[in-house]
Amino acid sequence: MPASITGSNAMNQSRPRVDLVLMLVLFLIVVTGYFSYRALAAIFRDPAAFYAQVDEWGPWGPIAVGGLQALQVIVAPIPGQFLAMAAGYLYGVLWGTAVSMSGLGLGSWVAMLLARRLGRPLVERVASPDMIYRLDSLARRHGLWGFFFVFAFPIMPTDVGCFVAGLTPLPISTLIVLAIVGRLPGVLLLNWLGATSQALGPVALAVLFAGSLLGAGLTVRYRELLQERVFAWLQRTEIS
Repeated sequence: MPASITGSNAMNQSRPRVDLVLMLVLFLIVVTGYFSYRALAAIFRDPAAFYAQVDEWGPWGPIAVGGLQALQVIVAPIPGQFLAMAAGYLYGVLWGTAVSMSGLGLGSWVAMLLARRLGRPLVERVASPDMIYRLDSLARRHGLWGFFFVFAFPIMPTDVGCFVAGLTPLPISTLIVLAIVGRLPGVLLLNWLGATSQALGPVALAVLFAGSLLGAGLTVRYRELLQERVFAWLQRTEIS
C-alpha cells in the first residue's frame, strides 16, 4: 500500500503514556551509550582490548552492546558494523545476532517514534531534503516494500530510513518487522565474521579489523553512487 510522508500529521496525536515510555527508553539508551563509549573508542586503537573490556562486564556486556547498537541508529557516527562483529566475537553467531538485532530493533523503534512525535523538523536535522524526497518517492511508489528494500540493502541509508518511515502513516509495528527482517542477513554475516575471528591472534585480529575499516571506508566513498543506482532501479521496478 503506497504511502507518503504528507499524511503523517494525522498520526501526531497526543499520547502521554507512549511519550513517557519513549523518553524513558531513550534515556536508558543514552546512559548505556555514555558508559560504553570509552570501551567503543578503544576498538580503533586495539580491538582485542575492546573485546576484553566488554567481556569483563559479564551479564552487562550484552546490554551495553545492544544499547550501543540502538544508539547508533539514532546517532549515525557510531560504527554499527563493528558492533555487530564485536557481538559475534563475544557471544557467538546466534546470541551475538540476537543482541545486535535487539539493539537495532529498539533503536529503529525509537527513531520512528521520535519522527512521528516531533515531525519533519527533526527528520530534516538527520536527513537532507534530497534524501527525504527519494525515500518519500519510494513510499509513494512501493509502500512498505520500498522501506523493506531500504533496510535490506546495506549501502542504503537504513538509519535515516527509520526516521523518514516514522513520518509516514504506515504502522510502526509493521515497519519494525521490516527493519528487522531486512537487516537480519547483513547482521548475521557480520556476527559470523566476528565469531570466526575468535581463533585469530591479536595481530590477525587487528589485520581483520583494518581490512573491515578499509572496506567500510570504500563503501562510504562510493555510497552515493551506489545509492543512486539502487534508487533508480527501485523507481523503474514494479513490485507486487
